[in-house]
Amino acid sequence: MPTTHFETVLYGFLMLQILLIKLCGGTNWEVALSASAMNPR
Repeated sequence: MPTTHFETVLYGFLMLQILLIKLCGGTNWEVALSASAMNPR
């Protein structure tokens, strides 16, 4: 379980990324993961 507000936001962002990846068919999941790793907002 996330303990800090930052971890909660990051966890939610990662879940959103996974949802978008599944909606897109999982074709660019590596690009999405690398982009999210480069821009942790």
